[in-house]
Amino acid sequence: MATRIKLIFILLLVSTLGFAQKVENISFAMDGDNVRIMYTLIGDFPEQTFEVKIYTSVDNFKNPLEEVKGDVNMKNITPGKKEVVWDAKKEYKLFEGDISFKIIATVVSNYWISSPTKGDVMKKGKYYDISWEGFRPGTPVRITLHYPNGKMDEIASSVTGKNYHWKATGSPGKGAFVRVSEVDNKNAFAKSGTFTIKRKVPLGATVGAAAVVTGGILYLILKPEPIDPLPFPPDPE
Repeated sequence: MATRIKLIFILLLVSTLGFAQKVENISFAMDGDNVRIMYTLIGDFPEQTFEVKIYTSVDNFKNPLEEVKGDVNMKNITPGKKEVVWDAKKEYKLFEGDISFKIIATVVSNYWISSPTKGDVMKKGKYYDISWEGFRPGTPVRITLHYPNGKMDEIASSVTGKNYHWKATGSPGKGAFVRVSEVDNKNAFAKSGTFTIKRKVPLGATVGAAAVVTGGILYLILKPEPIDPLPFPPDPE
């Protein structure tokens, strides 16, 4: 019972604290002996990535919490509503006293692809714009197309600017994405949302057309051509 009362006291205390830049709408809730920490991560664009860590006043905010699960202690957290489950009892054993919190979000990647976006459908043979932001002006980038099975096709080896007019190619299917990276720095890159590549002509329509042609060929081969009847032989004298 003492542990539960202690956690409730912590909950009431931290709910009034401030928060770091890029983090908003912090709230807390009890979940047994755990504390659920909810927050909203604000980014400059949907695919921006952050590293999020939570610190407390127990060690004067020197080391991040370790007994946590969820949207924390990772370097690929994207903007949106997030949740962390903290095992306070396991983290601090029988600690008693006031605790203050800090949630710090550090930008990992400022590079992003504005198009294509998640859910787009690309038809093979048609042109689409690949657009990106955040790279140094004039820096050449490489553009590659990636598939769910790990295979990759190169779209362009060196492009400058912020846009590339791409004629959609590749294997039809869902889950493909585009990657844009600096030619001289592979660590500077951005990935698009996943999209679908569709055939230029639906498979069913292709099979149907082939069947019609085949039927026509068979018809022409099997249909007998009309011929004139042979003349009757002359009567013998």
